[in-house]
Amino acid sequence: MTKTKRMVTILVSSALILAAGCGKGSASSQSESSQGDSSVNPEQSSAAVISEGSSESASAASSESAGSAVSAEAESSSAQSSDIPTAQKDVLSSIKKSLNTGVPVILPESVSVQSGKYLTASVSSGKTGYGVKFYQTDKPAGINSESAASGTLIVEVTGTDMVSAEKANQSILDAGYIKEEESACTIDLGSSIKAAGEAGLGHQRIIWNEGRWCICVDSPTDTAMAGQQYPDGKVLAISTAAYLDRYMLPAPQKIGIISMSTWKSSGSASAEWQNGKNVYSIGSSDPMTVLETAVAMNQ
Repeated sequence: MTKTKRMVTILVSSALILAAGCGKGSASSQSESSQGDSSVNPEQSSAAVISEGSSESASAASSESAGSAVSAEAESSSAQSSDIPTAQKDVLSSIKKSLNTGVPVILPESVSVQSGKYLTASVSSGKTGYGVKFYQTDKPAGINSESAASGTLIVEVTGTDMVSAEKANQSILDAGYIKEEESACTIDLGSSIKAAGEAGLGHQRIIWNEGRWCICVDSPTDTAMAGQQYPDGKVLAISTAAYLDRYMLPAPQKIGIISMSTWKSSGSASAEWQNGKNVYSIGSSDPMTVLETAVAMNQ
């Protein structure tokens, strides 16, 4: 081989070697660049941590806010509950203040409730009258609240303007008031009280007078028709006479009547009395509750 050819060969070989080296370097550079791009940027990583921490803080704040709302609601409920009077004296005072009527208000000074129960009421009033329904509840309940009306009715008290004393008097007469002749009173009720007896159409009535009051106990002649609480009308009459021997009823200006029924289908009791042109009344399913309430209204 001539000298010139060897020089050309050497130059070509050198060029090929350099080209191969350059190609390898470029691939390596691209690989390094790719690896560099896929690595985590410290600033981006820090931002992600901060974002996650902010999310957790927001979640915690939301939970705290919800807890505060529940706590506030509980405190509000507790505050409302604490505003409801529980002592009978306070309940009765609140009831009287809530009545807006032209009729002089007479309410019982106390109402019998079971141990552990609370007294409340639903009231209504207007220019010519008022009405109060007394309830007992398991928990304190505000006057005229749904909780009050859902309780157990104890007794109802009303006061009504009858326009005139004559109409008020007639109202009591229409309710069954009579003045028995002493000669007709042959049933001994004890307590120095004697009563008259009437029977007819399956009814047995025991009637007597105490002062301006007429008391009537109506019971069925067939004991199967009598209620379980007071199956014997005479026994109830004797108990009533004994109770009124110890306690005083309100004194009517003219007349008053107490009616008691021991019938299973319609057992109830009421008291009505006249005070000038006004008539006051008490109603309950229990005769003794009516007597106790009437005595508590003796003001």
